[in-house]
Amino acid sequence: MRTPILFLAAALLTASCASNSGKSTIINLNPRNCSQLEDVIDDCKVIFLDSTRNALITNPGKILCDSNYYYIQDRERHCIKVFGKDGHFVSQVNRVGRSSQEYLDIQNFDVKDETVYILSRSIQKLYEYDIRGKYLNSYELDYYYSDIVAVNNSTVLLFSNYSNNKMKNYVLFDLKTGKIVAECDDFTVNAGCRVAESHFIRTDEGIFTVKPFDYTIYQYDNNSINPVLTLNFDTEDALPKNDDIRVIYEQTEKKKVVRYYNSFTKVGDNVFVLYNLTRVVMGDAHLGLQFLTAANIKDSTAITITTFAGDEKFPFGFSNAFLHNGALYAFVWPSGYNRHVDAANAVDEESNLILLEYKLKCK
Repeated sequence: MRTPILFLAAALLTASCASNSGKSTIINLNPRNCSQLEDVIDDCKVIFLDSTRNALITNPGKILCDSNYYYIQDRERHCIKVFGKDGHFVSQVNRVGRSSQEYLDIQNFDVKDETVYILSRSIQKLYEYDIRGKYLNSYELDYYYSDIVAVNNSTVLLFSNYSNNKMKNYVLFDLKTGKIVAECDDFTVNAGCRVAESHFIRTDEGIFTVKPFDYTIYQYDNNSINPVLTLNFDTEDALPKNDDIRVIYEQTEKKKVVRYYNSFTKVGDNVFVLYNLTRVVMGDAHLGLQFLTAANIKDSTAITITTFAGDEKFPFGFSNAFLHNGALYAFVWPSGYNRHVDAANAVDEESNLILLEYKLKCK
């Protein structure tokens, strides 16, 4: 094992309601008007994850953390790997299967108080495990939800992603009764499709949420979503006006436009948003250039950087990047790490992925 080298409670209401029209900070920006990485990033900590057989990560996905552990989704192996803050492997939640205590897929997950909540979309169920994979409970859901956040130890908030026969985007689910206790945010067209991955962030201030093809960050409170910050992007193309998410998805696939937020977090008055700006290249082929914007709600300012490549101070760049609390997390393969360090500091090419924890700079 190598040593690291760099540093709401929501009210349980039974009635549904729509979004509140509260005041939101609006910031206009051009994603291409970029600053330097050090204007947004304070420090980078390199964590060498254990390379034991059970610890190996094949296809990294969502990452969460608390004061003790990192929780990393492996999409290919359908499990959640748990690592200590020094990178040592602790355990895993690996219960894929067809028994009553097993999930069929991991659409999304959350962790609160060392309880792992796994949303299995394909079979419309929610599972609870401890961090060592012990089965705790499971719940039948009424539809195919896309994301989950634990509000407290008795309720979770589910996101429909415009795919719900009741035409409600947010559903508050009571774990004690196994029933829906509140719903909000009406929509008019059942899209029946999934876009984006990260829709929730839980902070000491409460729960915040985003929606695809919507540049606003909302706070969930008292069974309503209230706008907090909106970024208006000066891009060559713009999002089309349409109630059907499927139509917007298709019409913007090869446009030079920000489609949705890949990940976001909030620290006090600071909001950090990770997103792609799609650009067309070589006929039908297209790719997205990734950007990170740091916005301040109090003084209505914003700084944008590109995460396509690093620099001398932060040489690795952001691969599979994910924002959580006050940090941006990314992974680098051993070969990529070795290209930027002296031979004496190189790792074995068969080593596990290396986790990068970039500390975000807050005002």
